[in-house]
Amino acid sequence: MALKNKYSDIHFTPKTTHYALYFRSNGTLSFLQKLPLEISERCITFLKYNSGLDIGEQQLPQSGRYEWPELIGVSIRISVIPNYRSLPSLVLRCVSPVHQLPLALFQYQEAKLKDLIAQKSGLLLFSGAVGSGKTATIYSLLEYISQKPYKNILTIEDPVEIPSPFLTQFQINQTAGFSFDVALRATLRHDPDILMIGEIRDSETAKMALRMALTGHLVVATIHSSHSLGVLYRLKNLGLPPTDLKQALLAIISQKFVPIQHHLVQRALIYEILTKPGLTSEILSDQLTFNALYQKGVLYGFIPKTTDKKIPSAFSPTAE
Repeated sequence: MALKNKYSDIHFTPKTTHYALYFRSNGTLSFLQKLPLEISERCITFLKYNSGLDIGEQQLPQSGRYEWPELIGVSIRISVIPNYRSLPSLVLRCVSPVHQLPLALFQYQEAKLKDLIAQKSGLLLFSGAVGSGKTATIYSLLEYISQKPYKNILTIEDPVEIPSPFLTQFQINQTAGFSFDVALRATLRHDPDILMIGEIRDSETAKMALRMALTGHLVVATIHSSHSLGVLYRLKNLGLPPTDLKQALLAIISQKFVPIQHHLVQRALIYEILTKPGLTSEILSDQLTFNALYQKGVLYGFIPKTTDKKIPSAFSPTAE
Protein backbone atom coordinates (compact mmCIF):
# COMPACT_ATOMS: atom_id res chain seq x y z
CA MET A 1 0.00 0.00 0.00
CA ALA A 2 2.84 2.38 0.87
CA LEU A 3 4.52 1.91 -2.51
CA LYS A 4 1.24 2.04 -4.44
CA ASN A 5 0.32 5.35 -2.79
CA LYS A 6 3.92 6.65 -2.97
CA TYR A 7 4.31 7.04 0.80
CA SER A 8 7.90 7.85 1.71
CA ASP A 9 7.53 7.13 5.45
CA ILE A 10 5.16 5.30 7.79
CA HIS A 11 5.09 6.20 11.50
CA PHE A 12 3.97 3.94 14.38
CA THR A 13 3.48 6.47 17.20
CA PRO A 14 2.60 5.19 20.71
CA LYS A 15 -0.31 6.88 22.49
CA THR A 16 -1.81 6.16 25.92
CA THR A 17 -4.22 3.39 24.84
CA HIS A 18 -3.25 2.67 21.21
CA TYR A 19 -0.82 3.36 18.39
CA ALA A 20 -1.46 6.03 15.77
CA LEU A 21 -0.29 5.34 12.23
CA TYR A 22 0.78 8.25 10.04
CA PHE A 23 2.12 8.38 6.50
CA ARG A 24 4.22 10.97 4.72
CA SER A 25 3.50 11.75 1.07
CA ASN A 26 5.10 14.58 -0.91
CA GLY A 27 6.59 15.90 2.32
CA THR A 28 3.28 16.09 4.24
CA LEU A 29 2.55 13.89 7.28
CA SER A 30 -1.08 12.69 7.55
CA PHE A 31 -3.04 10.44 9.94
CA LEU A 32 -3.83 6.96 8.59
CA GLN A 33 -5.51 4.93 11.34
CA LYS A 34 -5.44 3.69 14.95
CA LEU A 35 -4.09 0.28 15.94
CA PRO A 36 -4.49 -1.55 19.28
CA LEU A 37 -1.33 -1.69 21.40
CA GLU A 38 -1.03 -5.50 21.20
CA ILE A 39 -1.27 -5.63 17.39
CA SER A 40 1.15 -2.72 17.00
CA GLU A 41 3.76 -4.28 19.27
CA ARG A 42 3.51 -7.58 17.37
CA CYS A 43 4.03 -5.71 14.08
CA ILE A 44 7.01 -3.83 15.51
CA THR A 45 8.58 -7.06 16.88
CA PHE A 46 8.14 -8.71 13.45
CA LEU A 47 9.80 -5.77 11.69
CA LYS A 48 12.65 -5.61 14.22
CA TYR A 49 13.33 -9.34 13.87
CA ASN A 50 13.39 -9.23 10.06
CA SER A 51 15.65 -6.16 10.15
CA GLY A 52 18.24 -7.95 12.27
CA LEU A 53 17.56 -5.82 15.35
CA ASP A 54 17.60 -7.04 18.96
CA ILE A 55 13.93 -7.74 19.77
CA GLY A 56 14.77 -7.92 23.48
CA GLU A 57 16.25 -4.40 23.59
CA GLN A 58 13.60 -2.03 24.97
CA GLN A 59 15.70 0.87 26.27
CA LEU A 60 18.04 1.95 23.45
CA PRO A 61 17.45 3.26 19.89
CA GLN A 62 18.08 0.85 17.01
CA SER A 63 18.13 1.15 13.23
CA GLY A 64 18.38 -1.29 10.36
CA ARG A 65 17.04 -2.33 6.98
CA TYR A 66 14.54 -4.93 5.79
CA GLU A 67 13.99 -6.22 2.25
CA TRP A 68 10.58 -7.56 1.24
CA PRO A 69 11.07 -10.90 -0.62
CA GLU A 70 8.03 -10.19 -2.82
CA LEU A 71 9.32 -6.78 -3.91
CA ILE A 72 12.73 -7.20 -5.52
CA GLY A 73 14.95 -4.18 -5.03
CA VAL A 74 12.64 -2.46 -2.54
CA SER A 75 14.00 -2.06 0.98
CA ILE A 76 12.59 -0.61 4.18
CA ARG A 77 14.80 1.47 6.46
CA ILE A 78 13.66 1.08 10.07
CA SER A 79 14.28 3.30 13.09
CA VAL A 80 13.06 2.37 16.59
CA ILE A 81 13.26 4.64 19.64
CA PRO A 82 11.58 3.78 22.99
CA ASN A 83 9.51 6.55 24.56
CA TYR A 84 9.46 7.45 28.26
CA ARG A 85 7.11 4.48 28.96
CA SER A 86 9.47 2.10 27.08
CA LEU A 87 6.96 1.77 24.25
CA PRO A 88 8.75 1.67 20.88
CA SER A 89 8.18 4.52 18.44
CA LEU A 90 8.92 3.21 14.94
CA VAL A 91 9.44 4.91 11.58
CA LEU A 92 9.69 3.03 8.29
CA ARG A 93 11.21 4.66 5.22
CA CYS A 94 10.41 3.05 1.87
CA VAL A 95 13.43 3.01 -0.42
CA SER A 96 12.83 2.03 -4.05
CA PRO A 97 15.49 1.15 -6.63
CA VAL A 98 17.06 4.20 -8.29
CA HIS A 99 17.96 4.01 -11.98
CA GLN A 100 17.72 7.65 -12.99
CA LEU A 101 18.00 11.09 -11.45
CA PRO A 102 15.00 12.34 -9.47
CA LEU A 103 12.93 14.84 -11.42
CA ALA A 104 14.82 18.14 -11.58
CA LEU A 105 12.81 21.28 -12.29
CA PHE A 106 15.57 22.66 -14.53
CA GLN A 107 17.36 20.25 -16.88
CA TYR A 108 20.55 22.32 -17.01
CA GLN A 109 21.05 21.54 -13.32
CA GLU A 110 20.81 17.79 -14.01
CA ALA A 111 23.44 18.20 -16.75
CA LYS A 112 25.68 20.09 -14.30
CA LEU A 113 25.46 17.25 -11.77
CA LYS A 114 26.39 14.68 -14.42
CA ASP A 115 29.39 16.80 -15.36
CA LEU A 116 30.52 16.98 -11.73
CA ILE A 117 30.27 13.21 -11.13
CA ALA A 118 32.47 12.65 -14.20
CA GLN A 119 35.44 14.46 -12.61
CA LYS A 120 38.58 12.43 -11.84
CA SER A 121 39.17 13.66 -8.30
CA GLY A 122 37.95 16.09 -5.67
CA LEU A 123 35.33 16.42 -2.96
CA LEU A 124 31.65 16.63 -3.90
CA LEU A 125 29.26 17.40 -1.02
CA PHE A 126 25.45 17.13 -0.91
CA SER A 127 23.25 18.72 1.74
CA GLY A 128 19.55 19.23 2.34
CA ALA A 129 16.73 18.49 4.75
CA VAL A 130 15.80 14.94 5.78
CA GLY A 131 13.74 13.44 2.97
CA SER A 132 15.02 15.87 0.33
CA GLY A 133 16.29 13.04 -1.88
CA LYS A 134 20.05 13.33 -1.30
CA THR A 135 20.58 9.56 -1.31
CA ALA A 136 18.48 9.06 -4.45
CA THR A 137 20.40 11.80 -6.26
CA ILE A 138 23.80 10.38 -5.29
CA TYR A 139 22.90 6.78 -6.16
CA SER A 140 21.50 7.72 -9.55
CA LEU A 141 24.65 9.73 -10.34
CA LEU A 142 26.89 6.84 -9.27
CA GLU A 143 24.93 4.33 -11.36
CA TYR A 144 25.02 6.74 -14.31
CA ILE A 145 28.81 7.08 -14.19
CA SER A 146 29.61 3.45 -13.23
CA GLN A 147 29.57 2.17 -16.82
CA LYS A 148 31.26 5.12 -18.57
CA PRO A 149 33.65 3.18 -18.67
CA TYR A 150 33.59 0.76 -15.73
CA LYS A 151 34.74 2.31 -12.45
CA ASN A 152 35.50 0.85 -9.03
CA ILE A 153 32.91 2.67 -6.90
CA LEU A 154 32.87 1.97 -3.16
CA THR A 155 30.27 3.16 -0.65
CA ILE A 156 30.50 3.39 3.14
CA GLU A 157 27.05 3.70 4.72
CA ASP A 158 25.21 3.35 8.01
CA PRO A 159 23.15 1.45 6.97
CA VAL A 160 23.28 0.61 3.24
CA GLU A 161 20.07 2.21 1.98
CA ILE A 162 19.78 1.02 -1.63
CA PRO A 163 21.53 -2.22 -2.66
CA SER A 164 23.05 -1.74 -6.12
CA PRO A 165 24.76 -4.23 -8.47
CA PHE A 166 26.88 -1.37 -9.84
CA LEU A 167 28.55 -0.52 -6.52
CA THR A 168 30.69 -2.25 -3.88
CA GLN A 169 28.89 -1.36 -0.65
CA PHE A 170 30.18 -1.53 2.93
CA GLN A 171 28.01 -1.14 6.03
CA ILE A 172 29.23 0.37 9.28
CA ASN A 173 29.17 -1.98 12.28
CA GLN A 174 30.10 -0.08 15.43
CA THR A 175 29.73 -3.21 17.60
CA ALA A 176 32.44 -4.96 15.58
CA GLY A 177 34.63 -1.84 15.52
CA PHE A 178 33.99 -1.13 11.83
CA SER A 179 33.50 2.65 12.12
CA PHE A 180 33.60 5.30 9.40
CA ASP A 181 37.27 6.15 10.02
CA VAL A 182 38.28 2.45 10.03
CA ALA A 183 36.34 1.86 6.80
CA LEU A 184 37.89 4.92 5.15
CA ARG A 185 41.42 3.78 5.95
CA ALA A 186 40.63 0.31 4.58
CA THR A 187 39.19 1.63 1.30
CA LEU A 188 42.40 3.55 0.63
CA ARG A 189 43.99 0.15 -0.09
CA HIS A 190 41.02 -0.99 -2.18
CA ASP A 191 41.91 1.09 -5.28
CA PRO A 192 38.66 3.11 -5.58
CA ASP A 193 37.89 5.43 -8.47
CA ILE A 194 34.97 6.94 -6.55
CA LEU A 195 34.19 6.72 -2.84
CA MET A 196 30.76 7.56 -1.45
CA ILE A 197 30.45 8.33 2.27
CA GLY A 198 26.92 8.08 3.65
CA GLU A 199 27.36 11.09 5.93
CA ILE A 200 30.23 13.21 7.25
CA ARG A 201 29.40 13.39 10.95
CA ASP A 202 32.66 14.26 12.68
CA SER A 203 36.06 15.86 12.26
CA GLU A 204 37.92 12.57 11.73
CA THR A 205 35.65 11.48 8.87
CA ALA A 206 35.81 14.95 7.30
CA LYS A 207 39.62 15.02 7.41
CA MET A 208 39.91 11.51 5.93
CA ALA A 209 37.48 12.41 3.12
CA LEU A 210 39.47 15.54 2.32
CA ARG A 211 42.75 13.59 2.39
CA MET A 212 41.38 11.05 -0.11
CA ALA A 213 40.15 13.84 -2.38
CA LEU A 214 43.61 15.42 -2.30
CA THR A 215 45.29 12.13 -3.23
CA GLY A 216 43.49 11.65 -6.53
CA HIS A 217 40.11 10.13 -5.65
CA LEU A 218 36.61 11.46 -6.28
CA VAL A 219 34.84 11.53 -2.91
CA VAL A 220 31.06 12.02 -2.75
CA ALA A 221 29.36 12.55 0.61
CA THR A 222 26.40 14.08 2.40
CA ILE A 223 26.75 16.57 5.23
CA HIS A 224 24.09 18.13 7.41
CA SER A 225 23.22 21.73 6.53
CA SER A 226 20.14 23.52 5.24
CA HIS A 227 21.96 25.27 2.39
CA SER A 228 25.22 25.30 0.45
CA LEU A 229 26.97 28.12 2.24
CA GLY A 230 26.10 26.50 5.56
CA VAL A 231 28.23 23.54 4.47
CA LEU A 232 31.26 25.85 4.27
CA TYR A 233 30.62 26.97 7.86
CA ARG A 234 30.28 23.33 8.92
CA LEU A 235 33.55 22.31 7.26
CA LYS A 236 35.32 25.19 8.98
CA ASN A 237 33.91 24.10 12.35
CA LEU A 238 35.16 20.55 11.68
CA GLY A 239 38.69 21.94 11.43
CA LEU A 240 39.39 21.53 7.70
CA PRO A 241 42.16 23.87 6.46
CA PRO A 242 40.85 26.51 4.00
CA THR A 243 43.89 26.00 1.73
CA ASP A 244 43.12 22.27 1.38
CA LEU A 245 39.42 22.96 0.83
CA LYS A 246 40.26 25.45 -1.91
CA GLN A 247 42.30 22.78 -3.66
CA ALA A 248 40.02 19.74 -3.20
CA LEU A 249 36.44 21.02 -3.02
CA LEU A 250 34.73 20.54 -6.40
CA ALA A 251 31.20 21.60 -5.48
CA ILE A 252 28.59 21.88 -2.76
CA ILE A 253 25.07 20.92 -3.79
CA SER A 254 22.08 21.65 -1.58
CA GLN A 255 18.72 20.35 -2.79
CA LYS A 256 15.09 21.05 -1.99
CA PHE A 257 11.71 19.74 -3.18
CA VAL A 258 9.21 22.32 -4.47
CA PRO A 259 5.55 21.74 -5.43
CA ILE A 260 4.84 21.88 -9.16
CA GLN A 261 1.73 22.08 -11.32
CA HIS A 262 1.62 18.65 -12.97
CA HIS A 263 -1.16 16.04 -13.04
CA LEU A 264 1.22 13.10 -12.40
CA VAL A 265 4.22 14.57 -10.56
CA GLN A 266 3.47 16.84 -7.62
CA ARG A 267 6.96 18.06 -6.80
CA ALA A 268 10.44 18.44 -8.29
CA LEU A 269 13.94 19.23 -7.11
CA ILE A 270 15.85 22.48 -7.33
CA TYR A 271 19.57 22.57 -6.57
CA GLU A 272 21.69 25.33 -5.06
CA ILE A 273 25.12 24.60 -6.57
CA LEU A 274 28.42 26.19 -5.58
CA THR A 275 31.21 25.04 -7.89
CA LYS A 276 34.98 25.12 -7.47
CA PRO A 277 35.86 27.68 -10.20
CA GLY A 278 35.31 30.88 -8.34
CA LEU A 279 33.33 29.82 -5.27
CA THR A 280 33.82 33.31 -3.87
CA SER A 281 32.38 35.11 -6.89
CA GLU A 282 29.48 32.66 -7.21
CA ILE A 283 28.54 33.21 -3.57
CA LEU A 284 27.79 36.81 -4.56
CA SER A 285 25.59 35.71 -7.48
CA ASP A 286 21.85 35.37 -6.88
CA GLN A 287 21.48 33.01 -9.85
CA LEU A 288 22.25 29.90 -7.82
CA THR A 289 20.07 30.56 -4.77
CA PHE A 290 16.93 28.61 -3.89
CA ASN A 291 14.88 31.81 -3.92
CA ALA A 292 15.99 32.80 -7.43
CA LEU A 293 15.26 29.30 -8.77
CA TYR A 294 11.90 29.26 -6.96
CA GLN A 295 10.87 32.59 -8.48
CA LYS A 296 11.99 31.36 -11.90
CA GLY A 297 9.77 28.28 -11.50
CA VAL A 298 6.78 30.47 -10.64
CA LEU A 299 7.49 32.74 -13.63
CA TYR A 300 7.56 29.74 -16.01
CA GLY A 301 4.34 28.37 -14.53
CA PHE A 302 5.95 25.24 -13.08
CA ILE A 303 5.29 26.16 -9.45
CA PRO A 304 1.82 27.24 -8.20
CA LYS A 305 1.63 30.97 -7.60
CA THR A 306 -0.14 30.38 -4.27
CA THR A 307 3.15 29.04 -2.90
CA ASP A 308 5.15 31.97 -4.28
CA LYS A 309 7.09 33.02 -1.22
CA LYS A 310 10.68 33.63 -0.30
CA ILE A 311 12.84 30.63 0.47
CA PRO A 312 15.70 31.32 2.89
CA SER A 313 18.89 31.36 0.84
CA ALA A 314 22.47 30.70 1.74
CA PHE A 315 23.23 34.23 0.66
CA SER A 316 20.52 36.17 2.49
CA PRO A 317 21.53 38.35 5.48
CA THR A 318 19.50 36.14 7.83
CA ALA A 319 21.10 32.89 6.68
CA GLU A 320 23.14 31.08 9.29
